[in-house]
Amino acid sequence: MIRRWLLDPVTQCICITGVALAVALSGISLLSFHTSQDALFGQLAGKALIETDQARRRIDRALDLGIPLDGIVGIDAMFKGLVAAEPDIAFMVVSGSDDGIVSASGLSASEIGVIQAAAPEAMPEGAASGQSLRGGHLITRLPLTTPSAAGSHVAIGYDAEALTRPLRDSLVDVGIILLAIMLLSFELMLLVLTVNVVLPARTAIRVLREAATGRFSLLHGQVMTDELGRVLGRINEGVRRGAAKLGITPSATHEPRLVGVRLLAFLFVCAEELARPIMPAYFETFITSVPALGRETAIGMMMGAHMIMVALITPAASMLYGHIGRRHMYAAGALIATLGLLGTAFAQGFWDLLLWRTLSGAGYAITFTACQGFVLESTGQANRSQGVAMMVSGIMLADVCGPAIGGILAARIGYPATFVLGAGLALLAVVLMPRLMGPDTRATADRPPRITWSALTGTLRSPRFVALLLLAAIPSKVLLTGYLYYLVPVALIERGANAAEVGRALMIYGLVALVSGPLFARLADARGRHGLAVAAGGLIAAMGILPVAEIPVAWVIFLGIAALGLGQALSISSQVSVAIDLSAAAINVHGTGPVMGVMRLMERLGGSFGPFVAASLAAAFGTTTAMGLLALYAGGSAILFLAVSMRAPKPQPDAPS
Repeated sequence: MIRRWLLDPVTQCICITGVALAVALSGISLLSFHTSQDALFGQLAGKALIETDQARRRIDRALDLGIPLDGIVGIDAMFKGLVAAEPDIAFMVVSGSDDGIVSASGLSASEIGVIQAAAPEAMPEGAASGQSLRGGHLITRLPLTTPSAAGSHVAIGYDAEALTRPLRDSLVDVGIILLAIMLLSFELMLLVLTVNVVLPARTAIRVLREAATGRFSLLHGQVMTDELGRVLGRINEGVRRGAAKLGITPSATHEPRLVGVRLLAFLFVCAEELARPIMPAYFETFITSVPALGRETAIGMMMGAHMIMVALITPAASMLYGHIGRRHMYAAGALIATLGLLGTAFAQGFWDLLLWRTLSGAGYAITFTACQGFVLESTGQANRSQGVAMMVSGIMLADVCGPAIGGILAARIGYPATFVLGAGLALLAVVLMPRLMGPDTRATADRPPRITWSALTGTLRSPRFVALLLLAAIPSKVLLTGYLYYLVPVALIERGANAAEVGRALMIYGLVALVSGPLFARLADARGRHGLAVAAGGLIAAMGILPVAEIPVAWVIFLGIAALGLGQALSISSQVSVAIDLSAAAINVHGTGPVMGVMRLMERLGGSFGPFVAASLAAAFGTTTAMGLLALYAGGSAILFLAVSMRAPKPQPDAPS
């Protein structure tokens, strides 16, 4: 099997392209790292010279007032002010005319003496007179100009890490971009090969099989002008001759371009995810216009409004789908999302920003429904799971690439411009939609599930189904929206992280879920323990997040994000199977689609309150404590669900009424 996979031409093309991209971008990254050191050193040396000169001027001013050098007070406070503005400053020292240390800040006098006595290292170009590299520090030493302190000096030492940290950050950014390019290259290659090779070949096989049986009822319906197109044209000529002898008229057929839903789903989700790392910080800039709401409540309201709109508009869009069709619905949703993102970028106050966010949520829900309808119309029972997996893979890819790339862009071009780029992606989706989605097929009976009142009330009559909602589905969404979307960006920004670093953190969730999701789904299906998988996923996520309350450092937050991705990949893949088992009676009456629609509606509504809950807890107890409390809620819910699912008897399907 592995040998056949390695000999597959598609696999070989992807591997060759991936290796070529990896080698080229890695070489460019390493070259940039080495050539940028001198430029960065010159900037750091100039900044160090300015900071040291400012410190010298303040000390000279005190000396001019007649204060002796060893009697000046406030030098430690001045040093703290410098460090607050520039954290890479390691120490400041004031030396007398005999080079004896009069005042030392940041490090002890003995430690500073060891550093100053170290052998000088080679200096790159760009250093000024009085600067040297010693003991892992860039030291800038300037003489005091007041005559009473002739021969005295002030020196500031920068940690040498300040030279390499920007380069390391840039390398990480390049690595993230490399990963995103690799993933997108795979998607584009998959799209091109599938549309131009795989789908025409499948259609040709079906046409030839019909001809082999003597029916001659099908023609290849895809128009192509290359060599493959000429071959297909000859097949069609043969079919027409056979059909003419039988006196029948063959109909054109072609395979649905289901692979296009991956790119369409990626575009509309990525348009929103680009700004995910900056949302709390950006929304905070509008809070001054509504002081009565409070910081946490206002941010939670802004983030929750988008999610509530998604939950409410999705059922309404499902009802209109049959009248509008997938193409018009997708185009309308993407255009609405474009307007919402543009309005978010140029909002002037809190309330109009709230309006634009709800508009963006409406567009998101409409495009999601259109993609879902595309999958349902283009697949049957035999390949329905594969179609859903196509759409989910596009969404997961956006969860990986969107926050990481958006964080990098936001750190360089600013917050509003990032929302504008998201709007550009949504608009690009409108342009590509006719090519990727194909014509509407309204005659098909499969549509996005419509939620009726009878389906809602009938489904919620099952206590165990309600237990699944309250103890598993909703807690998982609350963790996602409250912990990952709200608390993680706020906590990292409080610790000095920039938008790029927040984007890298959020990327962890998508990567872990993307890698582990298919594996967990296969394991759960093979063993049939879906209820246990749901409970275990909730516990894994909760146990990974809980330590943040006691160890509020960045790497523990990252561990919590990875645990959340791992737990939700295990849990969410099994929730549908558990829901079908627990709502068998309602499914017999109303069908699987409406019942699953009820579940999605309830969990989305519950998840929309995640930012509100997280904001309230953060306001009352602090950000990291709020993380721990959410983890306790999710872990306790998982334990209760496990107890309920183990003790209650397995429901038997009721006969249709």
